[in-house]
Amino acid sequence: MKSELIANVSHDLKTPVTSLVSYIDLLKREEGTEEEKVGYIQVLERKTQRLCLLVEDLFEAAKMASGDVELHLKQIDIGELLRQAVAEYSDSFEQAELQIRMREESEPVYAMVDGSRMWRVMENVLGNVLKYGLPQSRVYIELVEQGNQLEFKIKNVSAYEMEFSSDEIFERFKRGDRSRSTEGSGLGLSIARSIVELHEGSMRIQVDGDVFQVSVCLPRADRNMIKNTTPLAMSSSF
Repeated sequence: MKSELIANVSHDLKTPVTSLVSYIDLLKREEGTEEEKVGYIQVLERKTQRLCLLVEDLFEAAKMASGDVELHLKQIDIGELLRQAVAEYSDSFEQAELQIRMREESEPVYAMVDGSRMWRVMENVLGNVLKYGLPQSRVYIELVEQGNQLEFKIKNVSAYEMEFSSDEIFERFKRGDRSRSTEGSGLGLSIARSIVELHEGSMRIQVDGDVFQVSVCLPRADRNMIKNTTPLAMSSSF
């Protein structure tokens, strides 16, 4: 596993680094028009952002693997958190012509979670819907209570043929497209599952043909114990 991880890291880091070196060399030689130079700088910005994402996700994955993670638990309305995450992506969903269909309990559903880390779980899952979802299709989001558990499910149709099992998707550096042409690090779902498990929950994926569903189960907070829960003020800056 370590050998495969090193090979994948080397591959994913080498591509943007090679581009950075090439475009910096072009700028140093002062060749090309001003318009072309602006284009070079834009490429450098994209590749730098790509490297930052890779390094950040690698660092996060290493922390998760070592167990060196501190959670700041608070009583949070998971429905409200989920609605805010969906709202954050509303413009992107509209551009991708993805229609959101959301169903949830009539009353708030609370859990003891680290808000910023659970936000990252939702951000990752919704980000995957945008990257791999079939345009002009519907995305179904459901939040339900099941005894002392709560579960939120996100289901959509994939634009890519998924020729691998549900278990494989959680492997580090596994992407929805085998060509590795998308901008993700391939670590997102692995990190998300680790976050959920740190909260004593579970995360699973079901694949049925081209239909892809992610389910997250968490321990539900007892309503009788909930007092003075403050409104959320989450954003993607977490």
